[in-house]
Amino acid sequence: MRMQTLPQAARLCRGARCGMSVAYDFSDASASDPDDAADRPVDVNRLERAQHMASLGFAVFPCHWRTARGCSCGNRVCENAAKHPFGRLAKNGRNSAVTDAKEVERIWRDAHAANIGACTDNIVALDVDPRHGGDETLKALEAEYGPLPRTWRSLTGGGGEHIFFRQPEGEKIRNSSGSIGPGIDVRGVGGYILAPGSVHISGRTYEWNVDYHPDETAVGDMPPWLLAKALKKPEGNADSAEPSFDFNSDKAAHSIEALIQKARAPGHWHESMVLATSHLIGRGTPPAVVIDLLAPRVTMPGYHEMRTRSELRVMVEGAERKGYGAKPRENEMPFEGDDAGSPFLTISQLSKLPAREFRIKDYLYTDGASMIFAPPGRFKSFLALDMYLSIAYGVPWHGFEVKQGKVLYVCAEGRGGFFKRIRPWQEARAGGRDTDQFLILPQPVNLMIPANVDKLIDAIGHHLNGVSCVAFDTVARSFGSGDENSTQDMNAYVAGFDKLVQAGAHVTHIHHSGKDLSKGGRGSSAFNAALDTIIEITREPGDEIATILCRKMKDDEEPKPLKLRFSKSEGVHPDTGEVLTSLVPTLAGDDEKTPAAKLTKQQEAVLKLIRDGVGSRVVIASALKVDPDNLKRPLKVLKDCGLIFQDEAHFWQPAAQNDLSRTSQKDAEDQEDE
Repeated sequence: MRMQTLPQAARLCRGARCGMSVAYDFSDASASDPDDAADRPVDVNRLERAQHMASLGFAVFPCHWRTARGCSCGNRVCENAAKHPFGRLAKNGRNSAVTDAKEVERIWRDAHAANIGACTDNIVALDVDPRHGGDETLKALEAEYGPLPRTWRSLTGGGGEHIFFRQPEGEKIRNSSGSIGPGIDVRGVGGYILAPGSVHISGRTYEWNVDYHPDETAVGDMPPWLLAKALKKPEGNADSAEPSFDFNSDKAAHSIEALIQKARAPGHWHESMVLATSHLIGRGTPPAVVIDLLAPRVTMPGYHEMRTRSELRVMVEGAERKGYGAKPRENEMPFEGDDAGSPFLTISQLSKLPAREFRIKDYLYTDGASMIFAPPGRFKSFLALDMYLSIAYGVPWHGFEVKQGKVLYVCAEGRGGFFKRIRPWQEARAGGRDTDQFLILPQPVNLMIPANVDKLIDAIGHHLNGVSCVAFDTVARSFGSGDENSTQDMNAYVAGFDKLVQAGAHVTHIHHSGKDLSKGGRGSSAFNAALDTIIEITREPGDEIATILCRKMKDDEEPKPLKLRFSKSEGVHPDTGEVLTSLVPTLAGDDEKTPAAKLTKQQEAVLKLIRDGVGSRVVIASALKVDPDNLKRPLKVLKDCGLIFQDEAHFWQPAAQNDLSRTSQKDAEDQEDE
C-alpha cells in the first residue's frame, strides 16, 4: 500500500529519497493495471471450480474473499463479508458475469483468491440456512409433501445447503425470502449464490455434496407444491410495495423507498441499489442527484459514505451504458401522481435544504473544491499542510472552528523532506502526538486520466475506508502531459478531480500563480470557474508575515484578510533524535492580539498555569483555589481561541513561535520549493 501514515513518512524521509516498490501507479497515461497479471500465480483450484460452474451453464463473476483481517473489501464490520462482488473486476456486480472459459481464466488470473459468484438466472437454488431454522422447515415440508426429487446439492460455508432445480417452462422463479418457509431463501432470476470452491468468512469451504454431485446427478425439476410456494410472494416482500413508474417502460418499477429499506437487510444491498440506480436514471434523474439522494440513506454501519458513493457511481455508469437514461417517448407524460424520489424541488423545498457545512469555518467547505495559489516561495505548501493537519487533529485553525476528518495529502513534490515540515508542526500545535487521520500518498496522480482517478478512489475506499479531504500538491504534477492553458485539457482535469468531489471528498489544489495575479492560478480560466474557494497568499520580500486573502467563496461571504507569521519551529525526529526545523504559522499583527484582548483575569491565570506546565484541571483548580467545575467555561474559551489544546484530561499550549529565531527569505523559499 502506498498511502502512508506519519511514522511511515518519517522512514521514507530518512531513506534514499524513495526506495519503496510501487504497488499503485496513478500517473501512467495508459492507465494500465499496476500488477502484471501474466506473472501472477493462479489459484488453480479456484479457477477450475469457476470454469466448472461455467460449464454447467452458470455465468460467474468474482466476489470478495476472506483474509486474516476479515473481508477483502477492508471493512472490518462488513455485513456481507466475502460474498459481495469484487468491484474492480465486476464493475456492474452480477451483471459482469461471464461464461466463456478464457474470460473466466482472465478474471481469476487477476483475482486468484476471489470467491465465485454464480448467477441463478437459468436455475433455481434453495438456500437452506439452519441458523434461521431452514433445516427444520425443510424436514417439516418433506414430512407433509414427500421428499424432494434427486438433484444437485452443495454444502455452504455457513453450515447450510444449496439445493438446485431447473427453471420451470413458461415461468421465471425470482428471488424471494420466506416464500418457502422460515430459513429458506429462493435464488432465481436476478440472484446469485457462492459456488463450491469459495471460502466462507468463517474459513469453511463451499463444496458439492458428493452424493449429489453434478458429474453423477442430473439437475431435477421442482415438484408442483414447491413451485407453487416459490411463485407466491410473501407478505411484506419489498417487491410488492406500491410501485412508481419508469419513464422508459410500460411495466411498474420498484418503489425507491422499498428498495432503500431492503438494502438495509443483510445480503440485499447490492441487488437493491442496482435496481434503485437503474430506476432513477431511467426516470431521467441526473447521475449526481441519484448519488446524493441515495448515499446518505444507504451507507451501512462501518462504511464511509465516500465508499458508498464510489459504488453507486459504478452502478450509475452501468445504467447509463445500458441506455436506461434515454428520453421518454414523444408525447408521453413521464409519470403521474406521487412524485416521491423526484429530482425537482419547489421553492419551499429548496428553502428547507441545509446550508453548506464548513470543514474549516469560513474557508473550506466539507464538499467542493478549493485552490491555494501564489508565486514560488510564498508558503503555499506550508499553509495547505497547516490546514490539513488541523483537520486531521481536529484542532482550531488560528481561531476558526474545524470539523475533524481523515485527510489524504498527495505529496507529488518535495516528498523527501516532507516529514521535516510535519514534525515541528506536531510538537508546536499537537503536543507531539501522532495521528492515523493524516495520510500521505508520496507519488503524483494524473487527474487527466479517468481510470487513474477511479484507481485512486478504489484504493482510498479499500485501504482507508474513505477520507474527508484530498490535497494535490501541486496542480502541475497532477496534470500529466496536459497543457494548463488549454481549455480542453483543463476541463479534463476538472472532470478528474470532480469524481473525488462526487465521491464525497473536499479537494484542495496547491497551484502556482500566473503572470497576472488578478486572474488567479496559472492556466485556463475554466479551473477558477470550477472552484468553490480560492485562497491567495501574499507577502513582502524578506518578510515572515504573509496575508491570506480569500478571493472566492462560492456560497458565502469572503472572510477578512488574515495575517499569519511563518516562523521557525523545531521538532525531534522520533526515531533518530535529529532536530528538525521548519515553518509553522501563527497569528500575526493585529490578529495575534485579538484572543488575548478578550481574556478575563481568571482565563489569563489559567493560561499562565498551563504555559508553566500545569495540565490537569484539578491541579489548576487547586492552585487557583476554586472548584474544578468552575474552570469548564474558561478552559472552553481558551480552547475555542486556539490558545490551548486538550488531550483526554490533559491541557497544554502550543509551543511559542516568537521565541525562535526568525527565518530568512532564502530559508523560506528553499523549503517552499523543495
